[in-house]
Amino acid sequence: MDRLVSNLEPAAEAFCYLEKYLALPTFVYEPGEQPDFEREGVHLVMGDLEVPEAVLNDLENRQFIFVAGNLRCRELWTSGWIFVSGALRANRVVGQSGCNNMLVCDTLEVRELVERGHSMTVIGELKAEVFYSSHGMVTSENEETQHPETSDGDVFLQELLDEEGQVDWNKWYEFVENERRWHR
Repeated sequence: MDRLVSNLEPAAEAFCYLEKYLALPTFVYEPGEQPDFEREGVHLVMGDLEVPEAVLNDLENRQFIFVAGNLRCRELWTSGWIFVSGALRANRVVGQSGCNNMLVCDTLEVRELVERGHSMTVIGELKAEVFYSSHGMVTSENEETQHPETSDGDVFLQELLDEEGQVDWNKWYEFVENERRWHR
């Protein structure tokens, strides 16, 4: 654990949640090992995690994932806890849960960022070409920048909106699965 803490700069609040997960099995991965996130538990990646073609999906609320380095993947879909002590780079990051967190201690660089009630804290800079926040739960620059809620009509294509102007998430998922452009 000391080695893990020494890799976290700045000393973030990530570990205050660890106690909650101590009853779960813990899996430690050395640099170069591919984690098996199918298993419920605490996943500690002791360095960078480079999986550029991977879609890290269905990271649920019974998982605590800590990357003591940088994370690079094609997509990250999470409703669980994920903490990255370095930078996170991906084409798409989707956070969808009201009770869990994502913490990136360096830069978050992403083409598409979708927050659906999932707290996202970026200690460094947030770089997103397309940004959507349903609940205004995204902060960056050491929490000095609070990114506001985004209007569905400002981001999503008209054909994805229902009669009230709200996004139809089932249609959105269909667009994403078929790699169709979904945003303005």
